[in-house]
Amino acid sequence: MRALLLLLTVAVAFAAKRFDGEQVLRIHPQHDGQLKELRSLEMAEARLDFWKGPTALSRPVDVRVPREMLKEVKTLLEKTGMEYTVMVEDLQQNINSERSRVRSTGFNFDDYNTIDDIDAQLQTFAANYPSLTSVFTIGTSHHGRAINAIKVGAAGTNKPAIFLEGQIHAREWVVSATLLLNIKYLLEGYGSNSQITEFMNTLDFYFIPVTNVDGYIYTWTHDRMWRKTRSGPHSQSIWGTCYGVDPNRNWDDHFAGPGTSSDPCSDLYHGPSPFSEVETEAVSNWVLANSNNIKSYLSVHAYSQMWMTPYGWTYAHPPDYEDQYSLAGRIAGAIQGVHRKRFAYGTIADVIYEAAGSSCDWAYSKVGVKYSFAIELRDEGRYGFVLPADQIRPSAEEFFAGLMVLASQVQLDWLGIHCVRIWSRMSTFVTNQILLTVGDPRRVIERRYSTSHETGPGCRDVKNYATLPTVSRCRIVIMNALLLLFTVTVASAITRFDREQVLRVIPQNERQLQDLVRLEREDIRLDFWKSPGGVFRPVDVRVPRNLLTHVRKLLGNTGIQYTVMIDDLQQLINNQTSPSITNEFDFDNYNSYEEINTQLQDFADKHQSLTSLIKIGVSHESRDIYAIRVGSSGTNKPAIFLEGQIHAREWIVSATLLYNIKFLLDGYGTDDRITKLMDEVDFYFLPVTNVDGYVYTWTTNRLWRKTRSGPIDGCYGVDPNRNWDDHYAEPGASDNPCSDTYHGPTAFSEVETKSLSNWVLENGKDIKAYLAVHSYSEMWMSPYGWTHDLPRDYEEQNDLGAKTVNAIREVNGLNFKHGSIANVIYVTSGNSADWAYDVAGIKYSYAIELRDNGRYGFVLPPEQIKPSAEEFFAALLVVAEQIANE
Repeated sequence: MRALLLLLTVAVAFAAKRFDGEQVLRIHPQHDGQLKELRSLEMAEARLDFWKGPTALSRPVDVRVPREMLKEVKTLLEKTGMEYTVMVEDLQQNINSERSRVRSTGFNFDDYNTIDDIDAQLQTFAANYPSLTSVFTIGTSHHGRAINAIKVGAAGTNKPAIFLEGQIHAREWVVSATLLLNIKYLLEGYGSNSQITEFMNTLDFYFIPVTNVDGYIYTWTHDRMWRKTRSGPHSQSIWGTCYGVDPNRNWDDHFAGPGTSSDPCSDLYHGPSPFSEVETEAVSNWVLANSNNIKSYLSVHAYSQMWMTPYGWTYAHPPDYEDQYSLAGRIAGAIQGVHRKRFAYGTIADVIYEAAGSSCDWAYSKVGVKYSFAIELRDEGRYGFVLPADQIRPSAEEFFAGLMVLASQVQLDWLGIHCVRIWSRMSTFVTNQILLTVGDPRRVIERRYSTSHETGPGCRDVKNYATLPTVSRCRIVIMNALLLLFTVTVASAITRFDREQVLRVIPQNERQLQDLVRLEREDIRLDFWKSPGGVFRPVDVRVPRNLLTHVRKLLGNTGIQYTVMIDDLQQLINNQTSPSITNEFDFDNYNSYEEINTQLQDFADKHQSLTSLIKIGVSHESRDIYAIRVGSSGTNKPAIFLEGQIHAREWIVSATLLYNIKFLLDGYGTDDRITKLMDEVDFYFLPVTNVDGYVYTWTTNRLWRKTRSGPIDGCYGVDPNRNWDDHYAEPGASDNPCSDTYHGPTAFSEVETKSLSNWVLENGKDIKAYLAVHSYSEMWMSPYGWTHDLPRDYEEQNDLGAKTVNAIREVNGLNFKHGSIANVIYVTSGNSADWAYDVAGIKYSYAIELRDNGRYGFVLPPEQIKPSAEEFFAALLVVAEQIANE
């Protein structure tokens, strides 16, 4: 028997395509010319397998390169100046690892399985759970194989259903593995988990683990990277005979539109006609026949970690986008709460690329399934389509969390029909009250309806709804509906930045520089992330979508070169602000002001001998401004003051400072260097100075910079880092109240800057270093900002600045610039670093710009929080040693 198995393995191995020495490269196009070059390469070179095609400047391109082409492709990339990294060093080694387990006969949930094993497992489910499942055949494949599906749910008629289409692309093995575990979770949870039991009583789940069965078998027997169906041959070319159609470009919705190919040898070939493939025709016919009950359609793919709504064929948003987007956000939050994986969400075209003729668009547009989604499972490219088997279960667990949120919404919509009368009575009350609620809106609802009896008015229909539990479903449905209303109400108030771009402009001469200075001064619709500071210094500007054509034309007419740093700002914001579900403070995520204050209190409670909370003052909107002192007991110790997030949108600053507090407290008593410095030096951290502005970035406008005072001339806020009484209202500040650099009506007009300056002056005799921490640009700068002239202590300041940037470089290799503010970044007057040096007499006063250099700008991904904190901490210790020694 073993000899036969070995013989079969050897025979298959000789027949199967190998990928020895092949690599997957990740390429980051920096400008339109490079993007066009990659698109031309994709169209012209069929030997290259684009796992992620070239779609936009902000999106990475992943391409599998055969060994014999590696040198040629890498040379081409280097000649054209394209940056790339090697994501997969040797693809065959990954495939070998994927298949390295010698399994006993039978199905294994923690491994990848053949189609025969999958079909057998479906029958096992049906045999073990006859009252909860039924296996049926959707249709037959091109090669005559059965396309099997399974219904999972308790008995009942006309129940709303969720349809899960799996592995329409053959090589995406983790999809079927994930869906099979999800079937298992549902069946094992029935009767033991109240939520699962309730969902299975009220909903049906239809799973097709493998839609493209011929292609899937081919990935096992011939070509692990095969994507399409196995129909054909469709064409002869210099590459040989071409088989198959991309089944997710073959649906009858905007067929042959953007993101498809008419070349039969392309992996994106849409086929000769819509539903030319028997697989897509069979699934579409079944869905249409059962359309009255299907309330959600999930087209499950891999890889990229995304949960996407229609449309794929256009960048326009569908009529139901607000509801779809809100639900996708909550699903992404649930997924993140399991294993900390972040899923991007939004439309297919906005999030990943244009793709016409997809099942997701078809289900929404032609069948009317509102909650139609295309999902990309793990990972983000480290393994791509060859995900190790040990990630199957984590993938299934996080997907199941998302599926439960989706099921709750489908159930809510369906049951809501039966509660119309009670909803109509409650809706007016809720509309008037929910926006007045402080904290959780459920408190208002509970106070008003906590005494509602089991079968209240209007609930009689639900009470008689056969499969429901005896508790009042109306009350629960209405509660959920109110929470949904609250979510949508808040979401609708938030400024969005869909398809807004950040352009990097580099003036080549004085005339171009003055053109940009004038543009910043005259057009407040443009948001200059990096102001014009000198010839050859980059200028970063956020451009609203409706101004893109105008601005690009203007730059072209004046001969100013530019590149697109961020292609779609909203997508980065989505990734950065995916909800976090955790009961504890998450240092590796961005946190609200309330969470930050709670964490400061937690530090103080747990480290009473090393910390003390300090109230610096109260904001314009009456919020407390808290700082924390960190250091062992002692009097007259030299101190470092760290002023954080004076500009509201620079989220990485408070996250970095909070980590640094943690590093100090965790290191005391365990790390000799940290212990010594905390015995000799006090550290004062003010994580968020501009508290009102920071709260506003969470609730209303992620890119808000100023305070929230005002209005003056109809505009709110003052730039708090132009409001200090040192060369106030001089160069680098604006007298326009609508400008982001507005200096305010008077020096210290803002209560935030006034409170902080008073506290520093009162405690200034011990403060020997003042660090005004900002982002972004990777700089460590000394005074002055108001002039290019250098202060009397510049040599010592610059020497320490050099030591700090060297310490930073040794951590993660980043090269921070150092020098005076005006000479390194731009002229800026009325700033805190200059004031601390000139007025408070603090020699080692610095303005610091944390990472990055503009790839993400103010919207730095959370995974960069800890690296930022680590490199900043290395520099902070250098500063502490300097003042301790002096």
